Amino acid sequence: MSMMESLFNILFSLCCGFGTGTLSGLLGIGGGMIMVPLFCLVFNMSPLSATATSLFVIILTSVFGTITHLYHKTCLLRIGLITGLSGAPVAFFSARIARYTPNWLIVLVTALIIMYSAIHMLKGTDIFGKYTENNKHSHIKQTSSWQHMSSLRTAVLSSIIGLIAGFFSGFSGVGGGFIMVPFFVNFLQMDMKMTSGTSLLAILFIAVTGSIQRALFGHIAFLPGLNMGIAAIPGAILGSHLVRKVPERTLKIVFSCLLIICAIMLIGKQVIH
Repeated sequence: MSMMESLFNILFSLCCGFGTGTLSGLLGIGGGMIMVPLFCLVFNMSPLSATATSLFVIILTSVFGTITHLYHKTCLLRIGLITGLSGAPVAFFSARIARYTPNWLIVLVTALIIMYSAIHMLKGTDIFGKYTENNKHSHIKQTSSWQHMSSLRTAVLSSIIGLIAGFFSGFSGVGGGFIMVPFFVNFLQMDMKMTSGTSLLAILFIAVTGSIQRALFGHIAFLPGLNMGIAAIPGAILGSHLVRKVPERTLKIVFSCLLIICAIMLIGKQVIH
């Protein structure tokens, strides 16, 4: 690789890292669904290495994003902790499963999960008009989630969401936010703005265990991961600030469209090769 190509890759990593970090803080995702396609398409990583490196970067984005969300009180601490601690051990073992899984299956499963989450989120949003009936009362949902934080039902649902997110995080190399965000909205009746910080807190625990397992297998490409991760930190802080200013409907539409684009990119990459 020439010096110019190396310089381009570094600059590209920094730009992508900042953009990914911003979306992470804004939408409550780790950013894996963006980074995995980029690592595969731009850096020619194998799906296994791309997913492992993605989890490594997600640790940095989730740490700083969570701190900012806690400062702005856009994070439900108890729900985030229950979800994250439930998913963390599952992510550790599902990362082992990924080691013995064909690359095409990892890509296919990841793309299908991402597409499902996008469609699920769009069901409650009228893209071309006003809010649907559910979104009109989103402020009621947020109040309801606060009132039921200590209930057994909320704790059980949070734990189940964590188990599901943890499995697919360790397996596919994404933080799990693409599962947690729509599940928080639909099953815990949380406001979209509150899901961002709550999801990032849970992602932190899940990503750490998944990354440890991948690092032990030597799958993480640390140099491009560090380049992207360093740039993602200020982006995550910025996104966490912006979440209070962006309308609920806009957040849902942006989140869903981003999921669809990433799913198409992953499938396209697999078809081409």
